[in-house]
Amino acid sequence: MKILYDHQIFSSQPFGGISRYFCSLLQEFTKNDSGVEFTVPLFFSNNSYIHEPGLYPNLNYFFRDHNFRGRDRILEFFNRWKVISYLSKNKQQVQVFHPTYYSPYFIDHLGKIPYVLTVHDMIHERFENLPARDKECSDKAASVKQAAAIIVPSASTKQDLIKFLGTAPEKIHVIHHGFTQVKQDATSPKLPEKYFLYVGQRKYYKNFPLLLKAFAGTVTADSKAILLCCGGGTITGEENTLINQLGLSGRIMQRNFTDGELFHVYHQAAAFVYPSLCEGFGIPVLEAFGCDCPVILSDIPCFREVAGDAASYFKPDSAPELSDLMREMLNSEILRNELKLKGRKRLAAFSWRKAAAATTEVYRKIS
Repeated sequence: MKILYDHQIFSSQPFGGISRYFCSLLQEFTKNDSGVEFTVPLFFSNNSYIHEPGLYPNLNYFFRDHNFRGRDRILEFFNRWKVISYLSKNKQQVQVFHPTYYSPYFIDHLGKIPYVLTVHDMIHERFENLPARDKECSDKAASVKQAAAIIVPSASTKQDLIKFLGTAPEKIHVIHHGFTQVKQDATSPKLPEKYFLYVGQRKYYKNFPLLLKAFAGTVTADSKAILLCCGGGTITGEENTLINQLGLSGRIMQRNFTDGELFHVYHQAAAFVYPSLCEGFGIPVLEAFGCDCPVILSDIPCFREVAGDAASYFKPDSAPELSDLMREMLNSEILRNELKLKGRKRLAAFSWRKAAAATTEVYRKIS
């Protein structure tokens, strides 16, 4: 099977869940028994994952260290041109097209080639205050409408897709993401003695202010507890205002870690806390499981689907409930060990090999 992927996510995302999803599939397809031969026409990319050994060895990384006005537009222009040029010359060789994001620019260039679209979540449709919401929603709707098949990472995303865009259920295929073991450096970075871990962006639907309020109720039970934020940018002025109002000055840390350090960051945490109001899947949940880190999750359908009974849950609008769970996690080694064991068992349900095999079946059905 000859599959063509495009440039979109590799032009716009240096790192992140969507580009990691595609690169994890591509890594599986490089194995001899995959039955898939793929092409990703690119001139340049700053994406961290597409440059991993064996995946795209000759790809130009020039723009990573050259940040100038208009850089991303230039990247997008040349990479899009290369995809369109490839399509114009190789239509007979391509059996399925799989765009890596939602722009429908490709539709007029495909001819009779069917395409599969992965819809990662319906967050922009559910929340009105997100940046570039109108374009995101309109692009997604246009691409969904003409796709031969849709892949989603969870049943909850499938239900949202049906609800918001009226997509026929039989067109949608639920394929869970796989699990990639977090790399482990030989030595651990210097970390707080006792901390809860938060990973990633903190804006909008991520529900971070509720976590701060819950943590304010937790620190009274343990004077050494810290909330460690991994990635997501430095603490903002608005966040600092709330932190000071809650009496949490000096108790919130934000740091960036390498992939090799991340194992230790998860492994040594009292718990990983994920308070989101909505997610499409939640890869950090699997990362925490793989690093023997207890997990506390907001009680939303997606997280129940992914974590099952391997996490503690709280109502996503209840700071007191989350605070109680955090205190319990600090005080109960039995609970922490029980969740670690359940998390390890839960991981068996998720593998990129299974995801790649299921994706290949979708390709076969429409080709």
